[in-house]
Amino acid sequence: MTSSPLAEHRAEFLAHQEIHALILFLFKPDEWPLPQPLGEFVNALEGEARRWAEFVLANADDPGFELLASALEIATMNFRREYES
Repeated sequence: MTSSPLAEHRAEFLAHQEIHALILFLFKPDEWPLPQPLGEFVNALEGEARRWAEFVLANADDPGFELLASALEIATMNFRREYES
């Protein structure tokens, strides 16, 4: 079984908080809105974060995207419940 690009680079792009926001937005835009329109959000990023944002956008149709986004959403909600209450 071959690994997908998202699976191969998961640790690298998840190192950027901005990519968390992007993935959650792509997964459930009504529940996880970005602070600005998608194009502006990505264009405002610099360096590695911008490169990984473009990578995620290019691979949003990856078969594993939904599972990744769902796991990230659960982890984010657990974090917020634990540390932001």
